[in-house]
Amino acid sequence: MDLYMILLRAIHILAGAFWFGGAALLFRFLLPTVQATAPAGPKFMQHLMTREGLSAALGIAGGLNVLAGLLMYWRVSGGLQLAWITTGTGVAFTIGAVVALAALLLGALGTGRTANNLAALGASIEAAGGPPTQEQAAELNSLNRALVEFSKWNFVLLTISLLAMATARYF
Repeated sequence: MDLYMILLRAIHILAGAFWFGGAALLFRFLLPTVQATAPAGPKFMQHLMTREGLSAALGIAGGLNVLAGLLMYWRVSGGLQLAWITTGTGVAFTIGAVVALAALLLGALGTGRTANNLAALGASIEAAGGPPTQEQAAELNSLNRALVEFSKWNFVLLTISLLAMATARYF
């Protein structure tokens, strides 16, 4: 029994399930609902991302998933031995790992940062006690469009990574 690999695999799968599920929920359901229910929608998103901590939770899950995955990759590849990496399974796991790293970076630098900027702008508008100014409305629209784009690509990358990892042993 290899407790180290069992623990890493459990962390990898559970964190990955939360990360992928959160990204799918955000892209497919939450963002369209937020846009459709303006002006209440952005306030909901602000609460969800900051007070409830969804943005941080997704970032932590992504980080745990990638860290556990890299540690397992190191172990099963025999310390990055090309003899394993160039097998069908190794190539599939490598693709999954590289794409997951890209998703983590996109999530941190794109989706997460944009969601936090939206939350801060929403708080600023709420504190002013009135409707957004034209400049604030334009910035809200720009940030919302960016969030949708980042979320879409994050979901696409995570889907590719998930499929590569789930099927790697069959190559």
